[in-house]
Amino acid sequence: MDKILKNLKNIEAWIDFNSPPPDFKTHYDFMNLVVEVMNRCLYLLKAGLGSVPDEDTANTGYSQHKAIIVGHLVQLTKLYEGALIHICGSQPQLARIFLRAILEIAINIAHLIKFKKQFDQSSLLVPYPSELKMLHELKNKAKTRTLTPIERRINQSLLSRLEKNGSAQTELMREDTQNIEKKNTSQFCESLGYNASLYLYVFRKETDYVHRDWHNIRSHYLTQKGNYYVPDFSLDAPDLGLACQLTQICLETLLVYLEWNKSDPDGLIVSAVAKLRELNTALDDAYESILGE
Repeated sequence: MDKILKNLKNIEAWIDFNSPPPDFKTHYDFMNLVVEVMNRCLYLLKAGLGSVPDEDTANTGYSQHKAIIVGHLVQLTKLYEGALIHICGSQPQLARIFLRAILEIAINIAHLIKFKKQFDQSSLLVPYPSELKMLHELKNKAKTRTLTPIERRINQSLLSRLEKNGSAQTELMREDTQNIEKKNTSQFCESLGYNASLYLYVFRKETDYVHRDWHNIRSHYLTQKGNYYVPDFSLDAPDLGLACQLTQICLETLLVYLEWNKSDPDGLIVSAVAKLRELNTALDDAYESILGE
């Protein structure tokens, strides 16, 4: 614990030293500070996950209901670390793939915390719509013919998961099952206070990096020679805007999580997170000013 407290103090001292951010002479200097911010954000995410609200939780862990939210933040942390690795490796195309997933998880965390009273235990454990659709399809196929070996394995896997989660198959197969995954993501953003543009111009745009269109393929993976194209394996410059967006989402989500978990009564982690968020915002603004209109 003493080591964590020391690290938190060092992080705040480092933030104070670099606030406001200096005028950068080179792209490398700018990127260096952005990566330092990301490294500290990753540490704070792990410190937040390591903090617990009471001694009982420290000894036994979280109940299943609360563990759903904790698990979401663990997933977000792992994805953020993966994005950081690719950003440092000058692989912005790979890093961008993480942004949509991280934003989706952040929205789900905030939703589960804000509207937790509207969902009972079983509804929080509902599978994704794609899995429910598979169950429906397999059930209908089994009425007309014998399932193939792979279909039987998939069906058994899905049923086994439901059993482990303690979910009733008949309840899940209802059309009116309450399920956060069936909600509209843009509505989530608005109801949780996310800026609408974050969904419209970031979330939707990231679909292009998962489902590649011709513009992205031509711009990032091919070199044009006259009317023809050849493979392009060169690395792109790190995307500073992407790095700041990822960090902002994670820091805001961590603040929501810490308030919900009540695991930082003295506000030591919250203080460091809030300060780092301010520095990251300043870096993002500085980068936008460089890009211009």
